[in-house]
Amino acid sequence: MRQTVGLFFFFGLAGTMCDRSWVVSNIMRYPLTHHLQPWWIFLQLGGVGVVAVLVAAWLTNLLVRRDTPVPADPAARFAGSASLFVAGYIACGLFDASRGTQLAWGFIALWLVRLILQRLKGFELVAVLLITIGLGAAGVIAEIVLTHLHVMEYARPAFFGVPYWLAGLYMQAGYLARDIARLWFGGR
Repeated sequence: MRQTVGLFFFFGLAGTMCDRSWVVSNIMRYPLTHHLQPWWIFLQLGGVGVVAVLVAAWLTNLLVRRDTPVPADPAARFAGSASLFVAGYIACGLFDASRGTQLAWGFIALWLVRLILQRLKGFELVAVLLITIGLGAAGVIAEIVLTHLHVMEYARPAFFGVPYWLAGLYMQAGYLARDIARLWFGGR
């Protein structure tokens, strides 16, 4: 239970700070709160992070064999994934206006390079594909719904109210969820 509470606060705090960078850089606004960052963002992103990690842990336990070797340094993988995700979040704020399409392709290339470098096989590969692509799709769908409900809006939407690069960023979040799930909820 402590791990889940810790995850909630980790994702709530980190997510709120990253979200704040988007509000300050004017790539995203919240019309219902007069374009200020709403108080509930901490709760939303904390909850989404916990759900993503728990689903990643569930899929890992369901699909990956118990005798699959643990990576050499799972804490380093977590740190690397967290750093890449936060850097990607900040890059969205910096390059949305001038290089949004290139940013989208960069996220896809980074996702593919990470997938190749992990040298995954069998059901472990299936688990990572389901986690990263699933989170990419779920995140985009959720944000499309939020934009159509006028809870939030992007300054330069390209696809149903959201930017092209959003799916790639969520796919990077999938790697982070997988690494946290491995570190805290089972190892494989």
